[in-house]
Amino acid sequence: MDRSKATQGLPTHGVMKAAHGGAFVGLDFSANGIISIKKKRIWRVRMGITDLLRRDWGSGKSLEVLIGHITWIMLAKRPSLSILDACHAFMRALGVRPAALWQGVRRELSMVSALLPLIHGRIAAPCHPLVTASDSSPIGYGACHRRINTEDVRAIGCTVEAWRFRVHDAIRA
Repeated sequence: MDRSKATQGLPTHGVMKAAHGGAFVGLDFSANGIISIKKKRIWRVRMGITDLLRRDWGSGKSLEVLIGHITWIMLAKRPSLSILDACHAFMRALGVRPAALWQGVRRELSMVSALLPLIHGRIAAPCHPLVTASDSSPIGYGACHRRINTEDVRAIGCTVEAWRFRVHDAIRA
């Protein structure tokens, strides 16, 4: 602890040493650059899926809570998000009304449950020159791709865009 700050009444924390690996907000960081989800979190989500599949009944709103946790986990390996099509359709169609789970919802939740322990990301993954972009709207969706110099891909990928949420009408601009 820095004595000069302590004597001036400023609270400080002990000095932390740099380390390779560790845990933070439900994530495990390995020394070799792999990000995985803590086993306890995976276990809880899998138990939630198992319970919902056992009941075979729920509302779109109750599924939305579970899908929120699943989505957070799948952000470590974003292509896994493509599994959740029928679940999103069920949530939109049912809202707060309870109903029997659709067969597609059951299939997707079973797949997610099986894949959860395998989901991880690599911090040190190299940039790829093929860049894709996609977007959707109430009337459809679109996707495109383009090859870009990997240094430019890295620079774009490291850009922090949080400023957009502090600037009035920045999204519209």
